[in-house]
Amino acid sequence: MRVRRDEKSGETLGELLLGIILYAVVVLVIGVIILPGRLFYALGFAGGTVAAIFIVINMYDGLNEALTMRGADSAKYVMRKSVMRLLIAMFVMMAAVIIDKYCFVGACLSLISIKISAAFNRVIHRKLTISINPEPSPEESQSDDC
Repeated sequence: MRVRRDEKSGETLGELLLGIILYAVVVLVIGVIILPGRLFYALGFAGGTVAAIFIVINMYDGLNEALTMRGADSAKYVMRKSVMRLLIAMFVMMAAVIIDKYCFVGACLSLISIKISAAFNRVIHRKLTISINPEPSPEESQSDDC
């Protein structure tokens, strides 16, 4: 996969992956505490999280590649990539159903992490920007002026 990490899309991808991982840690711990099928839940959740990360990277890679193609070729390429991502998600869910019902619950909750991470992307971006480039407090900025 060819991810362009030096562009704004690469920053957004990193933030989205961070959101998936943060969500995964929280929901995995809660599920392991609450559910009786801990091992199967964790197995399904881990498989779904790996699939979610692959799907997000594949989506960004596919969109970057599609931007370099002509209209009709681009549309076909994006459609093929979309179908491939859908098949991966379906495979993970079907495998989880075959293994155990708690495995299926874990896989479903982890695949939803893509949407949850996207919903919280603005918050993650703001927190990362503040921690990387903290704004000086008003007292610090006044002392610099003197």
